[in-house]
Amino acid sequence: MVTISKIFQKQFNRVLNVDEIDKLQIGSFVEWDSLTHFSFLVLIEEAYKIQFSVEEMSELKSLSAIIDALRSKGTDVEI
Repeated sequence: MVTISKIFQKQFNRVLNVDEIDKLQIGSFVEWDSLTHFSFLVLIEEAYKIQFSVEEMSELKSLSAIIDALRSKGTDVEI
């Protein structure tokens, strides 16, 4: 099963601490820059078989916003 934690770990080579979800965003650590953020969003699109619009991608700057966007698309998101 696809989980946000697995995608996060694949992209950033870090274990996702669920207590920090609301705090995590672009720039939270050195590896999370705009380029890796875009790659992260693409991995999420592929894993959940959805597509974010260009507008959505520009607004999705935090992990909690990404999770909310997935849920708004009717996706069953597991952390």
